[in-house]
Amino acid sequence: MFSGNCINPINVREALISMTKEADLPDDTRKQYLEFLQDTLHKEYLDLLRKEITRAFVYSYQEQRSHCSRITSTMPRPTLIRPGARPQYQRRVAAG
Repeated sequence: MFSGNCINPINVREALISMTKEADLPDDTRKQYLEFLQDTLHKEYLDLLRKEITRAFVYSYQEQRSHCSRITSTMPRPTLIRPGARPQYQRRVAAG
């Protein structure tokens, strides 16, 4: 049932389901507990997981944006040329 030495929410839920199935409980109580574990608890876990993944994605995006901002702030800014103005450099023409 458990993989390695790691305990995670899925392992805990599966263990609780197994214990509930094996417990000496009235059928209606067992059914109520199993519905809670297999439906309500599962949906809550998926919702929590979705929120955590979204939070991690947003944090990663902000870090990437901040990193790109630091890189571009150290780059020289391009000089804007007015329309119709001559470029400030001369082209080299290959002797042919």
